[in-house]
Amino acid sequence: DVFFYNLIVIAKGSKLVLRCLHLLSVDRAQDMLMLVIRCLLPLAYYLANNKNAAGMELLVQLLVKLVYTMDLVQLLAVLEHLAATYSDGGLHLLMCTKLGALALAALLRRGHEEYMKDETLRTAQDNEQLMMWAAACQRLTVRMLGGLDALFIAATQGTNTALPAAMITDSEILVDLVYELGANANVDQRNQISRQLAACALRTGSQEVQAQVSQLLLSLNWTAS
Repeated sequence: DVFFYNLIVIAKGSKLVLRCLHLLSVDRAQDMLMLVIRCLLPLAYYLANNKNAAGMELLVQLLVKLVYTMDLVQLLAVLEHLAATYSDGGLHLLMCTKLGALALAALLRRGHEEYMKDETLRTAQDNEQLMMWAAACQRLTVRMLGGLDALFIAATQGTNTALPAAMITDSEILVDLVYELGANANVDQRNQISRQLAACALRTGSQEVQAQVSQLLLSLNWTAS
């Protein structure tokens, strides 16, 4: 873990890993993605505090390429690894960082894309795997809901007492993560996300923020019921 971490925190190291990805077996790529997942918080901190660090874009590119080398079963193992790696507090903190929120959104997006494929082409095994993915996402969503208020504050106000300002996510990434979280959640969880976001907006006392959140929920075809 230490060697790989020290490799990808510098731009040349990240570029080298990206160039070599095609040489990896799927199992090795899965191992690499799990390692990146374990290192997300220290990576985010290093990126925010070191001018010579690899750019955020390089690490996100690495994450996305690794995610798309895997089928749903392998991706499910990564999602479960993430859930086992982070406590609730660690997961909530991860959500508030740019790198963490982007990584979570990338994982969830890849699974969501499987739902969008032609149902008539799915096998019984495909449907079983989708059910397993959905169950894992819903368990993760239960935990992430506990950090949604902190995520909203971090993204809209740029503040989190536990994080340096440069690590904190922004409203654009918030929208991406919320969309993918809802896309993989069940109806009740989606309604809860809507209610929490609407309540967060109301607490700001800003009509502009409330209008923006209402528009966001409408654009996602959700309501704060």
